Amino acid sequence: MTKIAKFFALPAEQKKLILSAAILLPIADVSLRIFGYRKTQQALTHIIGNQKKQTPPDTEQFTQAQQVAYCVRNAAQNGPYRSTCLRESLVTWWLLQRKGISTILKIGVAKENGDFKAHAWVEMSGIPIIDAESTQVTFTSIYHASLMQVKDYKL
Repeated sequence: MTKIAKFFALPAEQKKLILSAAILLPIADVSLRIFGYRKTQQALTHIIGNQKKQTPPDTEQFTQAQQVAYCVRNAAQNGPYRSTCLRESLVTWWLLQRKGISTILKIGVAKENGDFKAHAWVEMSGIPIIDAESTQVTFTSIYHASLMQVKDYKL
């Protein structure tokens, strides 16, 4: 089955998420390059507005969060635009905030075989929603932001 056939076989909600991510990933990239991380995240937070009330996470929300992350990853790997973990995480975080799912975007570092590495990921209740084992073991978080922290940040 071709990639296009697989795409059209997906449920409507997944197709919508993948298309949204395919549009948002290059926009996030351009914004990060021009305005930097904080202003980009602040602008996304402003766009979120008061879409949905944040609720404490539950098992169903964690499953939804994983589905959103999977769709963003799918768009990043199979779409016309190849992305980085920061762009993927920022888009995943934003889409989840719009659904009212409370998550935290984290940025971490690691030193492996003398090489410095950086990585970004999204957590829900302290658990990465994608790449859980490799992220928690390898990277030390140096920055994190929830929706409320970003709303409080002044440009």
